[in-house]
Amino acid sequence: IDRGTLFGATVGARRTIPADVASGWGAGVTLDGGRLDGEDATWDFVRPVVDAQWVRRWAPRDALLEVEGGAGTAWGDLPRQKLFLLGGRGTVPGYDFRSFGGDRFALARATLSADLAAPWLRGRLLGAVGWTDVGAAGDHALAAWPGRTTDGGRASLGAGLGIFYDIVRVDLARGLGRDGRWELVVETRPTFWDFL
Repeated sequence: IDRGTLFGATVGARRTIPADVASGWGAGVTLDGGRLDGEDATWDFVRPVVDAQWVRRWAPRDALLEVEGGAGTAWGDLPRQKLFLLGGRGTVPGYDFRSFGGDRFALARATLSADLAAPWLRGRLLGAVGWTDVGAAGDHALAAWPGRTTDGGRASLGAGLGIFYDIVRVDLARGLGRDGRWELVVETRPTFWDFL
């Protein structure tokens, strides 16, 4: 990271998807900005981000389609810790963790799941595509970070299982194209993240 004292603020607005609806959408907008006073430099930046989600449920086997996407950009001069980072678990699995960065990004993910043997096993199919690029706001930060832009989009596909009420998820994903690899992701469902 770039060392220093950070003064900043984040404001945002969000529409959440109501729990257990047959079909619904959510969206959010966030504006993050600040100033990092370092020993040798000062960074002033603003980062607007938008995101959206959509879900659809079907009765047979409690099937669920979840689609989410987001995009953001930055102005000013970013410190390394404020780069948008993609790659690996949580973004585009099948690539090294946080191996791609920049001062602008776009990301889309989709997951289709259905009960195989309720409540013990739930099948999962997933896909993701992400993109990063860099301009004046992030070129110095990305040069100091051990990463690069996606040089076009990066995509991945995978499959997995949700175990015991879909609490534990085990997914195997493959990054498509150059630098892609197999990645095993073991995690809990996101509704548990706040208290783990």
